[in-house]
Amino acid sequence: QEEFDAEVSAFQRTYDLVGDSPEILFSLADALALQNDGNLLGEPEALVEKGLKLAPRYPNGLWLAGLAAEQRGDNAAAHSYWTLLLPLIAENPESARAGGNARTTRSDTGTQRDGGSTRCRSYH
Repeated sequence: QEEFDAEVSAFQRTYDLVGDSPEILFSLADALALQNDGNLLGEPEALVEKGLKLAPRYPNGLWLAGLAAEQRGDNAAAHSYWTLLLPLIAENPESARAGGNARTTRSDTGTQRDGGSTRCRSYH
């Protein structure tokens, strides 16, 4: 927990200095969610939405937006975000493997996972 507190503090200071940078917004949202056991709802999701307005095809933002939608129970929105994300990460094998959750999401049947819980950690 202390590690996440330090991350939140560092990203908040950076945000205060830099302003509305999509990378900082998404990193701060991720750190806040991890500080709260992976929950993106509330302030983290608002930061993600703000970041996506600035950079609508930013992979980390699309990933986090999909996770937030899934946490809200909006599987169709999660599927939409991850469908946008997949072509952006197709050239990066490590990211594409991590995006396996996105490939198993079906808007009409709900989200299928491999038994693990959905937690945050940004794509790089």
